Amino acid sequence: PPRSPRTGHLSQLRGLRVYVTGHVARPGAYVVPSLATMMQVLIQAGGPAPSGTFRSIQLRRASRPLATIDLYDLLLKGDRGADRYVEAGDVVHVGPVGREVALIGSVNRPAIFELLPDESLGDLLQIAGGFSAVADRKRVAIERLEERSDKRIVQLDLPQAATAALASGDVVRAFSVVETALPV
Repeated sequence: PPRSPRTGHLSQLRGLRVYVTGHVARPGAYVVPSLATMMQVLIQAGGPAPSGTFRSIQLRRASRPLATIDLYDLLLKGDRGADRYVEAGDVVHVGPVGREVALIGSVNRPAIFELLPDESLGDLLQIAGGFSAVADRKRVAIERLEERSDKRIVQLDLPQAATAALASGDVVRAFSVVETALPV
C-alpha cells in the first residue's frame, strides 16, 4: 500500500527528556517535542531566575558545552541565530548573573543591564538603544558604589571614554541638554 506522507513524521514527534539546570525559575527534567530548541526549553522552565545570566546560556551534550546563546541577541535584536535543537539527554544550563550596571537618564532604554566581561561604556550605550533625542551626547556620569571616597561620582567625556570599563553596581547617568539649558 502507498505510504502516508505523514507516517515518516509521526516518529519525529516523540518527546525527548532534557534537563534545565542552574539559575532558572523551575530547574528540572522536561519532556519536550523532538524539534524543540534551547530557547523553547528555557521558556518552558520559566526562563532565567533573577540570579541567572541572560548573556551566556549553555547547551551541554555528553557533559561538553555544545552551544551558547545570549538572550540579549533575541530580546534586543530579534536574532535567534545561535538557538540550537536539543536532543535526548541534553542539558540547558543557566549560570549566575554577570556584571550588572544601571543606565539612567536620557537614553532610549533605561534599565539595569548585564554586561559581558569585554563590554564597556560604549557597549552599554549601544545595548540601551543609544541616547534619546534630547541627550547631551558629550558626557555621562558614573556613580561607583564601591568607591568610599569623595570621588564617588565621576564625569566622563564622550566619545573618548567609550572604552571605559564599568564595574558591577555602577550607575551611569546620561544627561539631557534640556535640563542643563534651563536656569537653576
